[in-house]
Parts: sequence; C-alpha cells; structure tokens
Amino acid sequence: MTCHQATLLEMTLPQCWRRHQELGPDYEQALIDGLVTRISQAIDERVDGHLAGVRAPEVTVQGRPKPGRGDNSQLILALGSLGLAVPLSGIAATYEHLGGLIICWAGVSIVNGAHALYRRERH
Repeated sequence: MTCHQATLLEMTLPQCWRRHQELGPDYEQALIDGLVTRISQAIDERVDGHLAGVRAPEVTVQGRPKPGRGDNSQLILALGSLGLAVPLSGIAATYEHLGGLIICWAGVSIVNGAHALYRRERH
C-alpha cells in the first residue's frame, strides 16, 4: 500500500463522520456511497498494482494423436481379457465351482490393473 493510499483510507472515515454531523441524517446514504466508492477505488488500485507484477503461467497445448495411429493396447487387452476370461470361467466353474471362478476373475483383474498402472506411469 502506498503512502497516498494509506492517507486516503485513514482520512476517509473521519471526514465522512464530520460531514455526517454537518449535513445530518438526510445525506447519510450519499456519504456512505461516497465512502464505499473511495475505498473500492483504493482496493482496485492495489489489486491492479499487484496483478501487474504477476506473470501469467505459460500453457502448452499438445495435439491429440491422429485416429487410427494411437496406442491400441487398451483395446487389445480388453478383447484379450474377455476372449480368455469367458472360456476360463466355464472351465473353472465346471471343475472348481465358485472358488475357480473367483481365482479366474482375480487373475483377469490383476492383469488389467497392472496394465492400467503401467499406462499411468508411462503418460
């Protein structure tokens, strides 16, 4: 806050009070509006001064990969998981019942989770 702004804010309240006593309650709203306007201007000047010293962050935009040339590993994993999980589920349910199904789908879940973590680290 500059010296001028500090003086303006310090002098504003006493001046407003003296004028209120001189003019009476009929002009109270006008005095309040004037006081609020002066304080708002002082705040605006201070914020503008602060923002003038702040540098905007640099933003870089990366292009999206062209269709048909992206990473198809998610699609391959999804189709492979389903292609293997369905027959393995049938086999597991036939021979090991519920325990076999749980082990089968736990394996599919672990493979998919590992792939998701790998992709997250890579990107």
